[in-house]
Amino acid sequence: MADNLGWEETYDKRMSNLVRECMLILEGLVPNKEQRDPIRQLMRRTIYNVTDGLKDELVSMGLERKQETFKYPR
Repeated sequence: MADNLGWEETYDKRMSNLVRECMLILEGLVPNKEQRDPIRQLMRRTIYNVTDGLKDELVSMGLERKQETFKYPR
């Protein structure tokens, strides 16, 4: 991810990627287009509502973006 992007832009891109991956999984699980389209719409709306609410809370808290270095136990 480019360092010159603010955390909000990075967050938005990652949420878009998350939604895209969920939609791909859904297509594999629900082959019937008539069923899949309404489910896609509902899932997309739900994911974006939750993540937009989280983003608003983070912005209102004034958090700065920082890079996490995850150290997993061996």
